[in-house]
Amino acid sequence: MMKFKWEDFLNRHRDRVVLEWKKKLKYDVSEHYVKRPLKELAMTIGKAYDSFCQVLVYNDYTLINEFINEITKIRLESGFPLDDVQKAFELYRQILIPFLIKESPAQLLCKNIEAINTGLAYTIHRFSHHFQKTHETYLKKYA
Repeated sequence: MMKFKWEDFLNRHRDRVVLEWKKKLKYDVSEHYVKRPLKELAMTIGKAYDSFCQVLVYNDYTLINEFINEITKIRLESGFPLDDVQKAFELYRQILIPFLIKESPAQLLCKNIEAINTGLAYTIHRFSHHFQKTHETYLKKYA
């Protein structure tokens, strides 16, 4: 059976993926991201990438859950709509899968893409739920 080492793959591509993610997020998603400082985007994208690594390598959702809590607060305070942040998460898949297609053993490719999709679906669903609940709480508190 062929092996695929997520940790090696993700470490090897971290800098390129983070750089491309930062550029696409800054210029291709929405006006809200255009207004954010590149330093902030680099920090949040780096944390998101590292959190996704924990999910793929160790099936550990601790860091991604912490990141979701943090990014929810940051983006709500900045007036971001829910779908802008969902699109930001989606960029991870769009950027990472082409690297995966080139490097994954063919017999593991579907399984590896499924692993990315599963982790990303969890993240987007949990983020969306948390964002909505936090927003509703804020509205009740200040309405």
